[in-house]
Amino acid sequence: MTQPGATAAHTPSKSAAADRGGRADHAARIIDHLVVNHSATRVELVGATGLGRTALAGLVTRMVEAGVLVDPDTGSDGRHGRLRLAVADRLLLTAGVAADDAIATIAELDGTELARYEEPVAIVDDDPRPAHAAPLDALAVVVDRAIAQAERDERRIAEVTLIVQGAVVGAPALAFGDATFGLEPLDLTSALRARSERLAGIEHDLVSPPVLRTAASA
Repeated sequence: MTQPGATAAHTPSKSAAADRGGRADHAARIIDHLVVNHSATRVELVGATGLGRTALAGLVTRMVEAGVLVDPDTGSDGRHGRLRLAVADRLLLTAGVAADDAIATIAELDGTELARYEEPVAIVDDDPRPAHAAPLDALAVVVDRAIAQAERDERRIAEVTLIVQGAVVGAPALAFGDATFGLEPLDLTSALRARSERLAGIEHDLVSPPVLRTAASA
């Protein structure tokens, strides 16, 4: 209970978290569509994302303002031009833990892999920490290496995708039923951010928040 005169701590609502997660997913679909097709009209993006025209217009405006999309000047007839990516020189970072190794890759937007980093998960029998601690440590190592390589090449990361072996549930997205990270729900993004200063340092510059995907759908 908040005492008189005190300021209550602000906790984001579940609906707000779900809304952010939905925007990230739709932004990723827009980028995927433009990577394949190079440019698109708003009508084409409505079909690609499943968003209504009003919702899509708002998301496109935010992505243009963030410098992610280029929106050609409206023509004399009032029609918009074809949207295209303004981040064609950016990279995709994908990371996860498979078997006993953490793996991270950096790739061009068309999926061409540029580099791969691997780190064995160091399992210690008497480790008092939760079971997901060692895999997270190894995951943070390869994520840091991948980001460091992008920075050395003077390239920026557009998207971060974290692959889980189990399911992805809730908003914000949680890894669940994963043999690597444990059977209990885990906020993988937050846990990784706490271990990776480089990830925390680039999140503000990503096209959309890090996305969790299952290995089956990746």
